[in-house]
Formats: sequence, structure tokens, C-alpha cells
Amino acid sequence: MNSYLLTPPGMRLIKCNGVVITEAPVMPPGLADSEILERRTPEGRTHRERFCEAQKTINMLAQGWRPSASELQHAPNLSAWQPVMLPIGDIILLGFVTGHPYIRDGKFCSTSPLIAYDAQLAEWARTVSRWYRLGAPSRLPKTFIN
Repeated sequence: MNSYLLTPPGMRLIKCNGVVITEAPVMPPGLADSEILERRTPEGRTHRERFCEAQKTINMLAQGWRPSASELQHAPNLSAWQPVMLPIGDIILLGFVTGHPYIRDGKFCSTSPLIAYDAQLAEWARTVSRWYRLGAPSRLPKTFIN
């Protein structure tokens, strides 16, 4: 298993057949009845649809499904990435992105909250918003320790 992305303190993750999946609910507590969920993302989806899609992906990954190479073909690439835990407990990835539909190539960015990643090969990560193909991680010290 790739040890670069370790489980941060307080974050509950499930290790399942080489994939690490968040055990936390995808939809933030307190937002279930919020009008924020009805706002549209740049892709045209509502935030509610985005959270529901992310939860479906978690469920499929937990049952053994994995994204194919063709499904990841158009995913943005994240290089020199580094996991960071936010004060609210979510993990995001920081890194340089290429192929993102809304962020210029080579720009340093932060992802939406991480919901799953390929723990065996570190080839992909899934955030609430989208899939990412993972390049080489950052050479900075690891953010989380066991």
C-alpha cells in the first residue's frame, strides 16, 4: 500500500481492496435542508446532485468497482500533490493541476474534499467534485502521521 496518504487523526477511513474510502457522510451535517444545495456548480449540477453522486461513487467503490482507464482519461492530473486536513476534518489535496475544466493548466489549486483514493498505486483520487489522476506527490514532509 502506498503510505504517502496516511489516515489523519480523527478522520475515519475504510480500507477496502486497495482503496481508502471516507466513512464520514459526504453531505456536510446541517446542509441537508439548506438552500445552498440547490445552487448550481459550473458543470450545471446542483450541489445536492454533486453530493449524491459522490455518495454513489463511495458505495460502488466499497462494493469493489474501480474506475477504468477510459473513465479516468479526461480526469485532471494533479502533480506535486500534498494532502491537507482542514479544521473541520475534511481532507483536501493541494497541487499543480493540468486538464481541469475550470482551472488554468499549471496553476496551484486545492481540490474539493477527498472521498476516496487508490491506496495501492496512488494513480487516482476521487473528491466530492471529480476524479483526479495523481502524478508524483510533493517532496514536502507528509502532512499526517499515524
